Amino acid sequence: MPTSQSASLWSNIGSVSAGPTVPYDQRDQKRFLFVFLIDTSSSTTIGGANADIHHINQQLGAFMDAIRNPHASDPLFPVRDQIDISILTYNSKVTEICAWESAANIPTTFDFKGGGFTHTKDAFNQSIKMIQDRLELFKQPGHKISTGTPHIFHFTDGVPNDVTIGTPEWTEFLQTIEKFTGDPSAEQRQKGNIVHFVSPRGCVIEGYNYQTDTDGTKLSGEDILKKLAGPVPVVKLTRGPESLKAALRLVTMIVTSVSALGARKSTAEIVSDAVRANAGTLDSSPGVPLTGLPPGTRA
Repeated sequence: MPTSQSASLWSNIGSVSAGPTVPYDQRDQKRFLFVFLIDTSSSTTIGGANADIHHINQQLGAFMDAIRNPHASDPLFPVRDQIDISILTYNSKVTEICAWESAANIPTTFDFKGGGFTHTKDAFNQSIKMIQDRLELFKQPGHKISTGTPHIFHFTDGVPNDVTIGTPEWTEFLQTIEKFTGDPSAEQRQKGNIVHFVSPRGCVIEGYNYQTDTDGTKLSGEDILKKLAGPVPVVKLTRGPESLKAALRLVTMIVTSVSALGARKSTAEIVSDAVRANAGTLDSSPGVPLTGLPPGTRA
């Protein structure tokens, strides 16, 4: 039974899915959970044929195809049935595109339409709740399935419209993120990782695309995400489509490391390596420095 506090955290989200049960003959295998959270607010349509929404549709489809159909020599090939993926879009509401499909069954073509506002808080509440419900399913009798660290990959171009810095709702939002990415030994906390990718429009202050901090400073979408980021950087997609391709290569590195290579590096280390390897195409703004991470902060 949820407490009154936990009920308030999820009161503004729609129903979520714990996903299908795992086939009996796969229940001795570790599962790896990845949520793709895609901003499809009206600002993602700015730019006509060159708008962010079109590049997301194209590049996300190519990425999912590569994950769904890895070559037999790819490290992901042996674990493709152990990877669980959810895809959510959000604007004024959160929409489940797919809920916990194995990599072999994920969609590979997308036609997202932009519109509405940027309800970032609601989107994260729903994403985290989906992960929690999936993990609870794995604890049920007849399952008892082990899992790797869950990840949320967040792609956005702007500033949240449903939460304002300095308000009680903002504090609650921070607490939700901290509980998800916090100490896994603490009661009712699940250690997870979030990686934010922000397009060029979200890195600048223009028009009404900003919030004002408690000290009066104007903050871009990137600045706001840095306040939420924790140990993993906010990755800036400084060159539009080319940056998005590099970002999805980075995501492939994380998925491969977590599920196929035994997490030999932390998520922050993988991101740092990828940013260096794609100098000029990707940039990063750490929530905390990439060096001196808390002990045990692993992918």
